[in-house]
Amino acid sequence: MTTLRREIEEAINRHGRENRSGTPDFILASYLMDCLQIFERATNARDQWWNHEPKIGGQIDAKDVG
Repeated sequence: MTTLRREIEEAINRHGRENRSGTPDFILASYLMDCLQIFERATNARDQWWNHEPKIGGQIDAKDVG
């Protein structure tokens, strides 16, 4: 199991969020990890469509500031 997924499970459990839906924390954590993966796939497809090279962790170029 990935560390992030385990940490999400623990956070869900610690805050009692599984109780609101009656869904076990490991199922909710799996759902959230799937959401993150789908979001990443969608943004990568968008960037490819627009021929955009994201600047991950860097600063915004002056030309990019509106």
